[in-house]
Amino acid sequence: MDVIHLLDAVVLLATIWISACYALSARSWTILLAVVIITISCF
Repeated sequence: MDVIHLLDAVVLLATIWISACYALSARSWTILLAVVIITISCF
């Protein structure tokens, strides 16, 4: 895994976590979980 890809993933996840925490709802957490799984699958 490249450092750049790692940084991109960290920034992406941080942005998603902040968004999810900002709008706590079942939909937000479902989307969050889906994106995390997709992100992990890409690596």
